[in-house]
Amino acid sequence: MGKIKQPIDTFNMPVQIRIDTEGNPETKTLDVAGTESQFMVDTFGRPKPGGIKVDPNNTILKSTPNLRARAAIARGEELAEVGRYYDAVQQYQRALAIQPNRSLANFRMGEAFFYQKNYQASANAFREALQTVPEPSEKWTEVWSHIYLGKIFDLLGQRERALNEYSKARQTNDNTGNAQEVVEALVKKPYIEGAVVAVTPAAGDSAPAKGKTADVPPPTTGDKPTFKKPSPILSP
Repeated sequence: MGKIKQPIDTFNMPVQIRIDTEGNPETKTLDVAGTESQFMVDTFGRPKPGGIKVDPNNTILKSTPNLRARAAIARGEELAEVGRYYDAVQQYQRALAIQPNRSLANFRMGEAFFYQKNYQASANAFREALQTVPEPSEKWTEVWSHIYLGKIFDLLGQRERALNEYSKARQTNDNTGNAQEVVEALVKKPYIEGAVVAVTPAAGDSAPAKGKTADVPPPTTGDKPTFKKPSPILSP
């Protein structure tokens, strides 16, 4: 006999439990309603002390720091899509308060500042993204952080530093979002403000998709707050 507790009054759904016994583990499904539900189950083997695991396969949405941070990032991404960069940055900062050093939050913040031409703040955010170990699903932020840093240096007329960032992007061997094609194009021609770099079809592609480009141009609608003008020289 046992008891399941959780904080949501309106909760009402089947929940699995795994019982570790002296024999094979057994899985049971219980109907859980409200904040507290008692249960009684029969097992073939004798249960081990502390051997009951609720929701062993993590099928129920749980409020974890990772999930709360990702939700804040998602809200920021939605705001950025309509040009509300100031509000987007606030969401990314909220994500970092929940989960410090979250690579994706720093990366998205760098994008928001980049589209507002606050290149110093943008570069700082991309560097922060590069200084942390990203989650496996966010590993792509590494190559794209180098690409954005290269673009910033190109815009500031620092071509050698831009090429150095493109070289680092190339060394990642990550082609998420056609990153390597973007790198090759930017090595050949410096990035200029508002440019959308054309992508060369990869081997095996019969033709580029209609409107296929290497990166998405910044949103052009919505509120566009004015950030402090960046210094023309970026620190290493």
